[in-house]
Amino acid sequence: MQVTTINQKLENLINNPEIADVKFIVGRSKIKMYGHKIILSLSSEIWKNLFYFFQKDKKKEKGKEKEKKKEKEKKKYKEKEKEQEKEIEREKRKVKKKESVKENEKKKYKEIEKEREKRKEKKKEIVKEKEIEKEKEIERKKRKEKEKEIVKRKENEKEKEKEKGKRKEIEREKRIEKEKEKRKKKYKEKEIVKKKEIEREREREKRKEKKKEIVKENEKKKYKEIVKEREKEKRKEIVKEKEKRKEQEIEKKKELEREREREKRKEKKKEILKEKDKNEEKAKSKIKSKQKQRVKKKENEKEKDKSKIKHKQKQKYKKKLNENKNKMTKILIPEIEPPAFLSVLRFIYLRELVYTKDHVIEILYASDKFGIMELKNFCLAYVQQHFSIKSIFLTLEKAIAYRQHELIKKLMKYLEKKSYTILSQSNCLDELSSQALLIILKSKNLFITEHKLFRLLLSRGKFQCLRNGDKANKKNLKRYLKRFLPYIHLDLMGIKGLKEISGSGLFDLDVVQNKGLAINEGSEYEDQPPINRGLERSRKTLKKRIKLLKNEIKVVVLSSESREQYKQNVIESIKSRGIQQVDSINVSKKMPTLEHLLNYDSVFLFSCDPFKDPVQMGDILADYVERNRGLVICSIFAMEDNQFGRNIQGRIVTDAFLPMVTGKLISHQECELDQLQIIDHPIMNQVLGYNGGKLSYRINSKIIESDSKVISRYKDGNILAAEKRKEDDFGIVVVLNIWPISDKISTNGNYWLTSTDGTFLIANAVEYASIV
Repeated sequence: MQVTTINQKLENLINNPEIADVKFIVGRSKIKMYGHKIILSLSSEIWKNLFYFFQKDKKKEKGKEKEKKKEKEKKKYKEKEKEQEKEIEREKRKVKKKESVKENEKKKYKEIEKEREKRKEKKKEIVKEKEIEKEKEIERKKRKEKEKEIVKRKENEKEKEKEKGKRKEIEREKRIEKEKEKRKKKYKEKEIVKKKEIEREREREKRKEKKKEIVKENEKKKYKEIVKEREKEKRKEIVKEKEKRKEQEIEKKKELEREREREKRKEKKKEILKEKDKNEEKAKSKIKSKQKQRVKKKENEKEKDKSKIKHKQKQKYKKKLNENKNKMTKILIPEIEPPAFLSVLRFIYLRELVYTKDHVIEILYASDKFGIMELKNFCLAYVQQHFSIKSIFLTLEKAIAYRQHELIKKLMKYLEKKSYTILSQSNCLDELSSQALLIILKSKNLFITEHKLFRLLLSRGKFQCLRNGDKANKKNLKRYLKRFLPYIHLDLMGIKGLKEISGSGLFDLDVVQNKGLAINEGSEYEDQPPINRGLERSRKTLKKRIKLLKNEIKVVVLSSESREQYKQNVIESIKSRGIQQVDSINVSKKMPTLEHLLNYDSVFLFSCDPFKDPVQMGDILADYVERNRGLVICSIFAMEDNQFGRNIQGRIVTDAFLPMVTGKLISHQECELDQLQIIDHPIMNQVLGYNGGKLSYRINSKIIESDSKVISRYKDGNILAAEKRKEDDFGIVVVLNIWPISDKISTNGNYWLTSTDGTFLIANAVEYASIV
């Protein structure tokens, strides 16, 4: 039995006229397509409103009448309640006035009593102070008498001690003389004993030499006897081996004869078994042929019964189809083509999207029209990912035709970023629709001069004259470019551009002269840089700096470090420069999404334990930098070779976003900042020195990548800080070749010393990545 899944069953329902209860007439060719009310109404509220519009209206009218009656009754009830509340408030006010008068009288009486008690207490305190002073004078006199007695005792004791010292010195001199005499006697006795021992040792050595000579003679005699015995044993062994070989040859001949007899017996048994098998196969074949004949007869009978049942079912099914066609609701959708609408139906039924590049914008329009937000977001993301310089104008025209305002904004942002390359061709605006051209001209962030923009419009006017068979006169050019010329800023053009415009005859001479007076006489014969066009980066940096002044900069610390003390130490050093909003995420357990990281102005990354997915981490950070956001990486473990999950991987490494080459880890060699190689840079602001401590973790890397900049180096020549911006519209990547934990954590001075300027280095790097 083949098991059909739910997706297979739903796929059979798509565009199936036999079971459907809705008919769609799609596109200009009016192709019929079918669906189901229940499934479509579950996908969005627009379908639900479309199918059940009339039923809802009736229910709403009845509900409104009931609500009106209830509201009238509520109003009457509320008015009565308000009147009652007003009377209660009046009575309360009267009671409060009486109570306030009584309370004021009580307060006055209490204040008078308190003043009396204070006066009595002051008199008692004065009497006590006088008595205390008298007692203190008596105690002072007693202390002076005691001090005099103590001084006398000390003088007597000093005299006694001097006498004792003299006696002890005399006794010591006597002891020293006695000890000298004893030492002389002992030295003489030791010399006599040493002479006797030397004579005894000489006698012992003579005895040992005699014994050795006797032992050598005995060993030679024994060795000769042993050699004779071994020769006799070898002769006996040779005789025994010859006898064994003869016996083995006789046994081998007997075994060969036995094997031959066994083989003959096996061949006879095989022949007997073959005959038995042939007889059994013949009997089985006869039985199988009889069984097959019986099975065929039964199958033929079953097929005849099935054909009769199918014929009856088809007749019933045709009747139901005719009834269903009469009940079906019809909906006209002429603006959407059939392949785009079919892909929308597949998404609603199966959550699968089958599309081509040509129909993506039509699908986006359909999803927007029928309120399918998931499909809309997917199409927007797809179109945004596949923006290209060649197809930008075509997609813009389609987006305008289908009134997709969100897509138009995103297309314009892309066009503004790449406007220098897109608008560099002389014929790029010739075949563009007027609506699309107006949207482009209204943009204030195009990186193009007004002079070049005017030339593009002139080529468009000439092209349209040729296409319509008109001459390229001033009148015809004015007629075709009348809508677009007001969007050119003449006050931003140089003298050369204004001369060309006055020669073209498309503007009045008075207007051009008045605009030309605004330019200084000493200006160059070239366009001035546009005020509103081409300054997108300076605007963004200005906004970020205003954010910093308002304490609105947000920073997130991504770390694979499991110890909270280490994380807090890094966050404190980041906050030291005024950045207050700092969050942290443990990337050894959970990977952040790009949408979540885009809520922050910059990311600070350092690692100790392995990442959950180092490749995915690198891809997310590369996407984050491409969205014009800043990134600060501490290279220890994150940029080390062969660290089994602790080093970062993915696009951030393969696509050359990093300014520094990866390398091996150096440690246990104390190293400092080379002050001779400090450059004037915001990251080195107030950084006069840096010491990595006893361990001084750093990557052995002295080489930078292309388009990178070295900010400072260690004394051994390795890079301390470097930066890189891969493209103009990307964010900046800063690498600090340090371990960011200070010696506050390790009291042994293993990590960087807080007596140096490591806090300024880390905080300046984060601030620089956030605002540049």
